[in-house]
Amino acid sequence: MVILMFYLFKSFLKANDITLGIITLLIAYAIEFLQLTNMLCYFGVEQSKWANLIFGNYFSIQDLLAYTLGILTVTSLEFKKRFQLKYSKK
Repeated sequence: MVILMFYLFKSFLKANDITLGIITLLIAYAIEFLQLTNMLCYFGVEQSKWANLIFGNYFSIQDLLAYTLGILTVTSLEFKKRFQLKYSKK
């Protein structure tokens, strides 16, 4: 999810990869922490398949770890790609 969100933001926003990574990670964390609340019940969409798919059903520490590792991976790959492009032209 975070990798897709990162590249979605990258396609529309002109910002460096670290900024996009932090923004993406903060949004993913916010959605995960919102799962601790009755947000879906509050809005009356707890039976909606789409709402449950997008916002999830329960909080998980493992998800936070996966989001962090995903962003670290994608930003490091972007740095590697930029480094290779920069020095392959010389």
